[in-house]
Amino acid sequence: MFRQWCFEKIRFVPVKGFAILGVWICLSGSLLAANFWEERFFTSWTEEEIEQMLTDSPWSRKVTVVLDESRRSRTRRRATNAAGDRDDGRRSIPPSDVPPLEGIGPAPERMNLTVSWRSALPVKQALARAQAGIGEQIPAEQQAFLIQFEPLYVVSVAGVPRQFVERVERSVLLGQTYLERPNKLPIVAEDVEPFIESEETVILEFAFLRDDPITIDDDEVWFSMTLGAVEVQRSFRPDEMMFGDSLEM
Repeated sequence: MFRQWCFEKIRFVPVKGFAILGVWICLSGSLLAANFWEERFFTSWTEEEIEQMLTDSPWSRKVTVVLDESRRSRTRRRATNAAGDRDDGRRSIPPSDVPPLEGIGPAPERMNLTVSWRSALPVKQALARAQAGIGEQIPAEQQAFLIQFEPLYVVSVAGVPRQFVERVERSVLLGQTYLERPNKLPIVAEDVEPFIESEETVILEFAFLRDDPITIDDDEVWFSMTLGAVEVQRSFRPDEMMFGDSLEM
């Protein structure tokens, strides 16, 4: 894990015929103050800490994709009328019919995305804490969700403009989304489920098999997704994704 070190040198100082040996004092903020998820149980996390876990942590990283005019002009906008409901309040989109839409304006100049490991326990804890509300008791069904075994890796991509999603075939998207590790075969996405995030954006949740599990010995894991003419990539380091004594992904 990256650590920024600060050094202070104390020189030889003669005092009454004696010399005080100069020493190096090494101070590290990351050593003096552990990460909040290491210090406290998730029920005491603040709103800011929950947001950090879900957007800027070892399990969640931001990606910005700048779109050129040719990519933007190829997007199509049509009417939308289909959406379902989920227990967590998000509206789900039938996997076979990601709804197109019309009237939300031109395609954006850039895509500001967040890639997150939704199957990792600390991310699940942050989602449960956010859904229950700060200071509120975690419902029993959410507690069961937290302790259940995750048979798949689940990686979400938030902030995807709906203009791009509606024109991509599901089977093509799955074949162009995978997890990569050095000197190993890629893990191709098995399933994808889209959720309406806002009027303009969608969250895509991808599921990957754990048949060839990621380990702490894998120096780096890349999430890669090709959405039409747009390629999205983000790297993660398993050695930074330890939660207690477990690798959580």
